[in-house]
Amino acid sequence: MLSPEALPLGTLCVIDHEPRELSAAQIRALEGIARQVVTQLELRRVSARLAVALEKINLIEELIPICSYCKAIRNDEGYWSSVEAFIKQHSDVAFTHGVCESCIEKHFPEVAEAMRKQDACSP
Repeated sequence: MLSPEALPLGTLCVIDHEPRELSAAQIRALEGIARQVVTQLELRRVSARLAVALEKINLIEELIPICSYCKAIRNDEGYWSSVEAFIKQHSDVAFTHGVCESCIEKHFPEVAEAMRKQDACSP
């Protein structure tokens, strides 16, 4: 039996008390049973993945205690961690960091001015 990704899953075994020759119809029936087993295994795998995803969604949908100043998040044990650490712990999300234009203007006015001058000189 092969998975939908063509990975081997196992063998369907039929046992009897005496050896027999199978007809073409019997072979097709056993192949159909094998396909059903693969389908059931795949459904179980997908169902388990969906259950994990639902748990993550339910966690994110709950109220998350967040510091109004530094934006750290408090976990169930009372420890504080960054938003990035919290999300990484509960999902497969990776972060890249940057600074938006508004924050550049507010916190780094000299950089904003240099960027404006560069933009003015660019064709």
